[in-house]
Amino acid sequence: MKSPGSPFSALHPLMAPHQPHLLAIAFAIGALLLTGCQSTNRLREAQSAFSEAARADNHVLLAALLDRPGSPVQPGSGQPLPGSAGDQDLLSASASRAGYAAALLSLRQLTPRETAQLKSDRLWGTTLTLRALAQWRLGQFDEALRTVHTAEALPGEQLHPRDRTVLEILPALVAIDHAAAWVRTPAVEPNRSNGGLEIWRRRLVSPGLDPRSADDRLNRVLGRTGTEGSMRLYLLMCRLAAYRNFAEIHKTLAGTLPTADDPARREASHVLQDLGDHLRQSGAHPAALELVLAWKNRFALMPIPRPKAASEE
Repeated sequence: MKSPGSPFSALHPLMAPHQPHLLAIAFAIGALLLTGCQSTNRLREAQSAFSEAARADNHVLLAALLDRPGSPVQPGSGQPLPGSAGDQDLLSASASRAGYAAALLSLRQLTPRETAQLKSDRLWGTTLTLRALAQWRLGQFDEALRTVHTAEALPGEQLHPRDRTVLEILPALVAIDHAAAWVRTPAVEPNRSNGGLEIWRRRLVSPGLDPRSADDRLNRVLGRTGTEGSMRLYLLMCRLAAYRNFAEIHKTLAGTLPTADDPARREASHVLQDLGDHLRQSGAHPAALELVLAWKNRFALMPIPRPKAASEE
């Protein structure tokens, strides 16, 4: 079977010094999808549409994080910025949504024969993973989670390791985006109280619970991923996103950002240190550390090294 270029492989040239800020490719889950063989036109079309949409998202999301003039949305406001650059990015956002919709449509149009071929080629798990990703990016959260459950029930030979990883973190990404949607329209849920804040704490940042919080789920996968560069970068950024949305909800419900002794804030400070260490150790261009500065300034976080275990001292 011939393997086409994966969206994941596009990450490597982005590490070049002349494009340091495009490290925000880590925002695009499309970069994590392991593309399989070209067994059907439908799957190939869906993969292409999703990859193009993810690339469009990279520009918009990075501009928002770094408060660039071209950013179409101010953090937490959900409102477009004035000016032609913002207008252009709104068009990019619209184009990316259309791309995700096109990917989902291609998968829905799979014929029984094509589906049988995908299963025979052991690509049905990849197909369902791509479907769940497209549903997530389109805000179809319940449908995405149902697709995840369907994919996780497949026989082991139908799920490649990277598909399993993506399926494991998708519920965390759904929780993070659900929280972001609540911040934009908090009246949607009547949790404007301390009790509501604790609900979001459990969903987003609390460790050791069942079901796992978004951050705990991401950290669990991060522990297994080890030093795999681009995946590690993505997971660290997602962990910070979980804290970011919890901090925004904390500000909405409690009137302030989490205090310095808040466990979630302390852990986010360690994660920010991990992010900076990872960028330096991976040989990224020094300008890429602007990502660390952006998180630090946005949410009053200071990178704090993790305490050394007794065996390391």
